[in-house]
Amino acid sequence: MELKNALSGQISTFDEKFWVKDNKFENTRNDLAGADTILHGDCTYLEWQDVLSTEKSPFDITGGEFEQQFRIVPDGSHAKRLHLDGLLVRRDSKKLLVVFHGALDREKYTLPRFEFKNSVKRFDGSVLFISDPSLQTHNELGLAWYVGDEVDNGHEMITTLVREFARHLAAEKIVLTGSSGGGYAALATSFCIERSVALPFSPQTSVEGYYQGHRTRLLSSAFSTWSDVKQGLLSNATRFDLGALYGSSEVRNKIWFIQNTGDKFHILNHCIPFAKSLGLDFSRGNYCNDQIKFDLTLYRDGHKPPLPEIMNDYISRAFDL
Repeated sequence: MELKNALSGQISTFDEKFWVKDNKFENTRNDLAGADTILHGDCTYLEWQDVLSTEKSPFDITGGEFEQQFRIVPDGSHAKRLHLDGLLVRRDSKKLLVVFHGALDREKYTLPRFEFKNSVKRFDGSVLFISDPSLQTHNELGLAWYVGDEVDNGHEMITTLVREFARHLAAEKIVLTGSSGGGYAALATSFCIERSVALPFSPQTSVEGYYQGHRTRLLSSAFSTWSDVKQGLLSNATRFDLGALYGSSEVRNKIWFIQNTGDKFHILNHCIPFAKSLGLDFSRGNYCNDQIKFDLTLYRDGHKPPLPEIMNDYISRAFDL
């Protein structure tokens, strides 16, 4: 993808004053080259070749409904350094729901994180929960938008996983959802999966548009080896800016963007700029086109995920888009 195309619709300035490193945080990042990949508990370890296999499924899917946690280890090609943790809840259905988590309090939650598991437990299709691989880079990193690191593109890893699991499950409809940073990941990965539906709840739409502390910690841990930060950002604009991503080529997925009107920060800094990058103007009453629909509604005060009943209602309706 040429850089000039990738920057079409870009929301961010990528001004270096907004992208600064924290030396202390950088010096305490994890050494992934020597990281222990052992995961205790009932976890299936997979190779990427297992996921890509056209001969058999990574799991025995003939026995009806099941739940299985898994880890895909780096293979030097699809992933060089980061493993990918997930949880598959398989049901006899043509529907696949992919769920991403938002920011984590690393003192409260341990990796892998599978948010909304209880919220969507009554969903009647298969569910794939995915933990952000970027968080492996530092024990205190709580938000990374699933971008990966300077070696591995997290969005590409997840896109491959979702496509292949959908094939193994014979899923005919895919909805990707999440709130906040998880909504960003849903938008980023859905773009690369034709005919899928992104259902984000009050997401960020550019990393630069969010709070400095989160951006600094991400840069200092996952992209610490970048000597020329601005060039690194420009070369990877579609990973850090959804306006640039959706302006990079034809949109072949659908978006149902649910924005909580009780969250003014995200309306002003993420929802409206993203809509404008897509050619929509709320002031003129333009909230949708053939591929994208913005739904501004009050479901909670502040920046919080929707309550389970609200989330499930939107999910059910998203599969009919």
